[in-house]
Amino acid sequence: MDRHTIVLTQIVPKKPETRIYHDFERFDQALDGIVALYERRLRELNPALEKIDYTLKDLFTYIDSLGDICVML
Repeated sequence: MDRHTIVLTQIVPKKPETRIYHDFERFDQALDGIVALYERRLRELNPALEKIDYTLKDLFTYIDSLGDICVML
């Protein structure tokens, strides 16, 4: 899908100052961007690990833990 996509996130619930947006040219890039947010967080939490493994369930748990997430096409 070649549709301009904006992803709005609030990383920490009840903390509006953690609201950010990400701008993507295509929807598939937006999905990759959401995964990249999670992977960045994993690296922050585990800086000493060279390789970090996770499951799709782990990714969904992270998304569910966000204060808010919205995708606009």
